[in-house]
This record gives sequence, structure tokens and C-alpha cells, in this order.
Amino acid sequence: MKYEPPPFGPKDLYDDTFDPATMSSTSLSSTRSEWYRRPWFLVAVGVVAVVGISVITDLPTAMTPASDAAAQNAAISEINTDLAPCSYAVSEAFNFYTLYVQHRLTSSQYTQTLSLLKDDQAACGFTTNGLYDLTNNVQVNLTKAGKFVNASLAPLVTWMDSDSNSAIADIRLILTHHTVSQATADLAKQEKFLSNDRNTILANISQANIILGGRVHAIKVPALPSLPGIA
Repeated sequence: MKYEPPPFGPKDLYDDTFDPATMSSTSLSSTRSEWYRRPWFLVAVGVVAVVGISVITDLPTAMTPASDAAAQNAAISEINTDLAPCSYAVSEAFNFYTLYVQHRLTSSQYTQTLSLLKDDQAACGFTTNGLYDLTNNVQVNLTKAGKFVNASLAPLVTWMDSDSNSAIADIRLILTHHTVSQATADLAKQEKFLSNDRNTILANISQANIILGGRVHAIKVPALPSLPGIA
């Protein structure tokens, strides 16, 4: 009997080679996506752009002398608003004292003066809004000039709460009890403190004005008259 080989052999098991041309378009794309069009790259570019814009917008901008002066004057306007009631009060108290020692108060005026002095003293203390706002709400832009404006706040608080308040308290004692040597001696000290602290405030504002070419407004601390009979 003649031998006939089988219809297929080992070789035939490997004849079916992989041919991409025979695959459908759904399983193999005919074009490849460029790297710069891929989603991960586009997302990364978007993130970098957002971060870059944020950094640019957060960069500090140069402040001109005019804009610096405007910022300082805005703060000084608030300071003067807070200072005004106490400035008026201590000026009034000094006037009452002068009228009293010169015997120029009538009986009715004298009685009214004692009541007004109580209100004057309150105007220079923390029981009113002026000092609270001055110590808590005034924000000074701390540029080179602004540091001098800010340095005026501490002596101004002292001028109001310590110097003026104490001076008015002394005047109240003198007018109430007529002869109080201790109060008179203390009033002489407070008068000097008022002048010295005022000079410190004015000197700071003067330095700010040197930096900003005279654009900074004054802090309106009154120049009080010398009290008669005070050594």
C-alpha cells in the first residue's frame, strides 16, 4: 500500500501569519496621534498656563510717590477723624482752666463747666470709639514713608489716653476743689508731655513728607496754649 502524507503537517500550523492589512479599521488606526495632541499633554499645558497667570497677577506692582501719598493720606484721614473729639475736648478743658484762674466764669458757667469737663475726659479715653478705632482699625501702608506715619500712632495714643486724659482729670480736680497743689503739679507735667508727644508726631510726619515731596497731610494734633499759673 502506497504511503500518503497527511493533509497537513507541523509546518501548516504556522503558515497563518499576522497581517495588519487584513484587520478592520476599528482594531487598528491607520494614523497615529502626535504627542502634542494627546489629552495628557493638553491638560498639562492648561495647568501650567493657569499657574503662570496666577503668578503674574500676584507679582507686586511698583508704587509711585503719588499713589503712596494717597494711601498715607487715606490712613491719616481716619486718624484725624478718631483724634478730633479728644482734640476738641482737651482744648476746651484748657480754655475752661484759663477762664477759671482768671475769674472769668459766672456761677452758671462754672456749674456747666464741671459737667462738660466730665464729657471731655471721656472723649480722650477708651470709653469712646476714637481710641478704639485708632488702635484697632487704622491700617497704614508700610512703605518707607508709611513707616513714619505708622510710628506716629503710638505717641498719638499716648497724647490722647495718657497726656490729655490726665490733664483734663487734673483740671477737673482743681476746678472742683479749688486748691489742689498735687493736681496743679501734675498738670504742669502733663502740659509738657502733651507738647513733647505732639512734637514727636509732627517730626514723623515731616519725615514722611521729605520722602514723598510734601504730599502727606498733617495729623491734626492741636498746639495747646500755655496754662496760666503753671510753673
